[in-house]
Amino acid sequence: MDAGLLRTIWSVIEETPAYYLQRVSPGEQVRLLLKRVENKVMLSAPERVETHQYLHERRTMIREMSLEQVM
Repeated sequence: MDAGLLRTIWSVIEETPAYYLQRVSPGEQVRLLLKRVENKVMLSAPERVETHQYLHERRTMIREMSLEQVM
């Protein structure tokens, strides 16, 4: 995964309202963030799979970060 895509992913995570990330299921969180990334950049099929996996592996951390923002 290149640095530009990583920056886009984390930008999307930071832009997504924390309260929303707390309300959705972990699977929905991954789908929501992936869709938002795809709205910003065109992903190839392998990039889409890689981005989905990246978000899936970090879903707990993303949820914890959003919880800190809500408090």
